Amino acid sequence: MNRSPKRLHAQSEPTPGLTASPNRPIDNRPIHDHLLDELKKMPNPSDNEGKIYVFCHPKRPELGYKVGLTRQANPNERIKQHQKYCNFTPRVVYFSAHPFEYCGRVEKLVHIDLRAHCQPWDCHANHKDSGVTKIQKHEEWFRVSEAFAIQTVKKWETFMRLEKPYGWNRQLTPVWVHLLEKRRFDRTDGCAITHASQCELWSLILASPTTEDHRETLRKNLYDFLRRASITISLARLYLTTFFWQVVTLVYGMATLMICRNGMALSAFAFVLVCAGVAVMSHVQLEPPRQGPQTPTKTRGKVAPRGGAE
Repeated sequence: MNRSPKRLHAQSEPTPGLTASPNRPIDNRPIHDHLLDELKKMPNPSDNEGKIYVFCHPKRPELGYKVGLTRQANPNERIKQHQKYCNFTPRVVYFSAHPFEYCGRVEKLVHIDLRAHCQPWDCHANHKDSGVTKIQKHEEWFRVSEAFAIQTVKKWETFMRLEKPYGWNRQLTPVWVHLLEKRRFDRTDGCAITHASQCELWSLILASPTTEDHRETLRKNLYDFLRRASITISLARLYLTTFFWQVVTLVYGMATLMICRNGMALSAFAFVLVCAGVAVMSHVQLEPPRQGPQTPTKTRGKVAPRGGAE
């Protein structure tokens, strides 16, 4: 019995006042398309196991939340970097319980998903080592509620942990290639994708594949294999029919050469090879050399003498 798709996570409403962004687009279709494109890409070979963290500024909550990754077992290194270069100690609101594969891909997907709420800001920090005030630009900060930031991270992290969409060759597995094509949002009525509809849509896209989905993928892959095999057999049959005597003669000549192993057999095989090559090349249509546009030749007129004939 097939089980119906289940949503991985229910989307909660962000806190008013934090999610409203002046840079937020009306139509989230570019974000939707960007998420699909990012999922279909092959992960970077250096994208190993890691963890996702979510920070916030304890004294400036209006800045929102920072989403990043670390390969360390705890976020202490990232905290020290903020203390050293930005003169504040971030508060950790979320940190992955266990490391997982393709952590960099998850971080990228979260950043794309929250791009409409991205609020970069500059901090004028006094570096403790040099004592010089420098401007540190923070780009991975998003003006959303704490619950919404954590929920978005968990959505993609859980998807990567449970569904394992990438196989041994670091490419999408066949079932997820089929599902992304099947569940993608294609509308030609010009309707915009709102933020609420995007959350609803991606809850359905990231739902676990059903038994019927696996069957459809198997049927589709089997059909593609049989179609390619049929094309290959048809081409092989065409070539064998067209060049039958050349192939038979070459096989016979090669067998004779391997049995006799003398100069006469080698000469006969070379002669047969040349004849077969000439016969094959006679069926190949060579394109005539392309000639560039010819410039008209300049005619030099005779210059009449200024004076009359002497």
